Amino acid sequence: MKITDLVGKTAFVTGAASGIGRAVATTFAAFGAKVTCADLDESGAQSTVEEIEAAGGTAEAVRLDVSSRVEVDQALDDAAARWGRLDVLCNAAGIFIDVLPSLAADADLNRVMQVNYMGSLYAAQAAVRHMLPARAGSIINLSSGGLDSPKPEQFAYVASKAAVTELTRCLALEVGAANIRVNAIAAGYIDTPMIRRGYVSGSGQLDEGRWNETLERYRRFSPLGMVGEPVDVAWTALFLATDMSKFTTGQTFRPNGGFVMPR
Repeated sequence: MKITDLVGKTAFVTGAASGIGRAVATTFAAFGAKVTCADLDESGAQSTVEEIEAAGGTAEAVRLDVSSRVEVDQALDDAAARWGRLDVLCNAAGIFIDVLPSLAADADLNRVMQVNYMGSLYAAQAAVRHMLPARAGSIINLSSGGLDSPKPEQFAYVASKAAVTELTRCLALEVGAANIRVNAIAAGYIDTPMIRRGYVSGSGQLDEGRWNETLERYRRFSPLGMVGEPVDVAWTALFLATDMSKFTTGQTFRPNGGFVMPR
């Protein structure tokens, strides 16, 4: 096996039906991993599997509500049993709710935290149970570029991702002695279906004018003059999944086109 590939390894990706999760799943498969594509949208997850198989890869689709510990435990256990091992977990599942801090209702906060934070925690806990005996593994959590450029209406989402970032650091300290790496990705502005949903008009169609204006504005924020694509995040996840990152843990990576440059 080359240091740059995942041949002989298995990966479990949540949120694999679309956007960043789908790009991560297809990229892992392209570099040799057998991939479990998990998502609440089962047909979307199956579509990702079909794309992987059409390219000669190996994958399976699983319907999964990451907010349920029972479902997460069962899905991770089944994947490890099917493939005979679990090498990589990527927690890409997430939801977004616009809500201001002063107006946030319990239901809003609870739902976002349950999916984005607790879902990542449940999957990480289940993955660790399988990785500890092998004394190897990589856990990759999706955080958010909102950590560095907060907006009041993103309060619930960014709070959940801040919790994911701290989970990453603390878990990395706990399991590092077992050669399990835990890292996070705080991507910048990425053109994903979740982002585009905020630009759908009352007729159900994408408001092209407003969307293009937003893209142009974010391009100006980047020294590279770019808005990211899901595959740009997937390349970072690939680095963290392979032995290229064997000396890397507890870190938050920022593929963001230079949108922010924290010290």
